[in-house]
Amino acid sequence: MKLQRMPRTRRRDRRTDSNEIMSVCDAQRWTARLTSTTHRSGTDRVHEVAQSVPADVYINVQGDEPLAHPDHVNALVELMKNPGRVVGTIKTPAPRMT
Repeated sequence: MKLQRMPRTRRRDRRTDSNEIMSVCDAQRWTARLTSTTHRSGTDRVHEVAQSVPADVYINVQGDEPLAHPDHVNALVELMKNPGRVVGTIKTPAPRMT
């Protein structure tokens, strides 16, 4: 499994329903907690977190986004600094298969 550094934020919590991901987080000494296995999406997982962890912004990076780069997340963080924004998203172009 390839690990990469995400941008520095005041608080970085990882939430997952995967014991495999929890094992990686434990090995890296990252804060992580298991969420319900009944969620149908990462958005549902973020909603669960938002019910118990107060924050100004929640950033949801899906585990199936291997091409997400820290600069992409930084761009989203900058976007969300605008108090008029209530939601933002980024996309990572998929490489063209030939």
